[in-house]
Amino acid sequence: FSIPFLYNFSTIYEEGLRKMNPSASKSFKKRITTFAVCVFSLILLALFLNDPEITAGAAASAVGKCGALLIPSLFPLMAASEIAIVSGAAEKLLRPIAKIISKIFGIKKEASAPLILGLFCGYTAAISGALSLLKKKRITNKDCEWIITSFSIPSLPFITGFLGSSVLNNTTDGWIMWIISILSSFIIGLFVKSKKKCTNLEFVLNGINEENSPKKPFPKIIVEAISHSSASMILICACVIFFSSLTEAIRQPLCSLGLPDIIQKLLLGTVEITGGVLSLSDLTPYAFKCAVCAFFLGWSGLSIHFQIIAMCDGYGLSFKRFFFTKLMQGLLCAALAFAIFTFKF
Repeated sequence: FSIPFLYNFSTIYEEGLRKMNPSASKSFKKRITTFAVCVFSLILLALFLNDPEITAGAAASAVGKCGALLIPSLFPLMAASEIAIVSGAAEKLLRPIAKIISKIFGIKKEASAPLILGLFCGYTAAISGALSLLKKKRITNKDCEWIITSFSIPSLPFITGFLGSSVLNNTTDGWIMWIISILSSFIIGLFVKSKKKCTNLEFVLNGINEENSPKKPFPKIIVEAISHSSASMILICACVIFFSSLTEAIRQPLCSLGLPDIIQKLLLGTVEITGGVLSLSDLTPYAFKCAVCAFFLGWSGLSIHFQIIAMCDGYGLSFKRFFFTKLMQGLLCAALAFAIFTFKF
């Protein structure tokens, strides 16, 4: 967490330097960024070397989690959603809803397909679909960034099945949490949507362009969707393994500092959502437990954030508002969940 803090400090100090000496501003920003990266790297090494056996055990547990939970629930949805979008089936099937969403948010109709699929199939489906449309220049960079920022939520099976059944012990409450996630996405989507008209200059793809490519045969669409989804799945699992090890490495110093249990759970949940949600099984009262779970769903965790950024690498997208918007979405989810479950019980 030292990198965002030092970067913000450097930005403030840079304004003063720019007025005096423009070259000094660039030099200072480069030095402070290098320093932050070095500090962060040293902290990571220290955490992982503190107790290698524990971090190795966490990595092994994460591998099992990927095989038993993530791959079965995410991979088929990722491949199916990309097939639906690339083939044009999603656009045709969702055409009536797309018109309504397009008018509400002021986006292209084509952007509605990955948005809706993301609400059911999760952030991987939304991002895969949005990037596929961006390659074909069916949507703009602005629309793609907006979908990724506002509608990158966990999948319906994760929220209702894993969270509802395993953590809340109530599938109905899992469905309520899913509705809260959708509601927060729409509110955030309305709040962050830029009213600036998009131009052709926003199709910045660093050489990626499939606008004029011939229509692919359906078997090839299926094979390519499976190939792309498998590559994304490997990346997702690698991030889960790394951040699961990191959360376990962080847990040991936190315990030695004597921090309250809820603070430890919050810190761990901000890094990796699955482990954070599992740690809340014994948290009381119930409304507060649901509020913290909802915050993790809205925020999604640094592990998912880095997965999203890695998946979007090379597409010329901006993530300037991403982290702040996800934090606001997490807080909004928590407030809605606390109000609903307090009233319910």
